Amino acid sequence: MTFNRVALLSNPNSGRGLAGIAAAEASRVFARSGVSVLNLQGANEQAALKLAQDTIDSADIDALVVCGGDGLINVGINAVAGTNVSLGLLPAGTGNDHARAFGIPTFPTRAAEVILAGHTTAVDVGRASNEQGFSRLFGTIGCLGFDSLVTQRAEKMRWPKGQYRYSMAAARELMAFRAHPCEMILDGVHYSLPVSLVAVGNTPFYGGGMAMCPHADPTDGLFDITVLHDMGRIQAVRRFHKVFTGDVTTDDMVDAFSARVVELHMPGIRSYADGEQFCDTPVRFECLSGHVQLITPADFDPANIVNR
Repeated sequence: MTFNRVALLSNPNSGRGLAGIAAAEASRVFARSGVSVLNLQGANEQAALKLAQDTIDSADIDALVVCGGDGLINVGINAVAGTNVSLGLLPAGTGNDHARAFGIPTFPTRAAEVILAGHTTAVDVGRASNEQGFSRLFGTIGCLGFDSLVTQRAEKMRWPKGQYRYSMAAARELMAFRAHPCEMILDGVHYSLPVSLVAVGNTPFYGGGMAMCPHADPTDGLFDITVLHDMGRIQAVRRFHKVFTGDVTTDDMVDAFSARVVELHMPGIRSYADGEQFCDTPVRFECLSGHVQLITPADFDPANIVNR
């Protein structure tokens, strides 16, 4: 596919200010190839989403290119889903877990070259919703329990920067580690049990490279669900390294499932996805098959994401 005109949605403050530099470098690559660029910047998340949606509706663009972190990429997913506009990624954030899953380079010029090559993959996205009217799409992992508490803590931290912030937040949250009562329904099958966390994965990674759902395939129409059972703090610490090696689901205190629809209720715990706060439970996660045309490297292999 050839792209002649793209909208470039960016957050100059993302990645400690590097996103603005990345957007400028990518724009030069696009210009040299004769691609017209329409620059978009929203004052906040809601403004960015409306701006992107209005541009898709009214402007003649072939792709929406997002330059920023996973939070802004989430905005891009919600803007293009169900349209004929492709989504391109210029990763310039803290975690960059969307880009990691699809093998998209973090160097802006190389990521721009992937976009110019024009190879697209129809990828799944998740939709989170609840009875209070909340509804939002996500691309990586939806989570409740320990992992959502880690994300909540990491949001408040100013040091360290980058993916190490999530590791530090996890280490601190381990000091208060405990299980939570959970009602879980997977494609109509009901479970009631105490859990430390539940991760609902469309892709394998969250938290800056933690492979909590190592076998998640964003093209198979299903979530991979990782459930960490009730365990003590010491047991959790001993297992923590497995989220970086892709071995977490081999542990005897962990269960792995696949399902298209996941319903979760964990009283007092909010759900998170794509590193963003979503909604209170009960929450319903639904996998929407092939809902986004994502620009990926030509050699992207969904069966080999973690081992790439």
